[in-house]
Amino acid sequence: MAGVALAARGHLPPEQQAALAQALAQLAEHPDGRGLAQALQRVLAGRRDPQTIAQGLDLNQTDLLVLALTLAAIEDDGVLQALVDGTD
Repeated sequence: MAGVALAARGHLPPEQQAALAQALAQLAEHPDGRGLAQALQRVLAGRRDPQTIAQGLDLNQTDLLVLALTLAAIEDDGVLQALVDGTD
């Protein structure tokens, strides 16, 4: 979540961008992770409306929570810092 939020903000170093792309590709290889990976790719492409992002994707409640937290971290420095620090 933090990596996607940092990348969406333009603050992810280039060497970490490749690792993020690889992590999303690996997530997409698993049937349970495919929808979330696609949703996060949409976020990276600039989409910010959760309903638009989720449209047509098979997302469960956990996926929707990850998406909501990622979007919140893009907009809110405190949420992003909590994700980076691993605190709540």
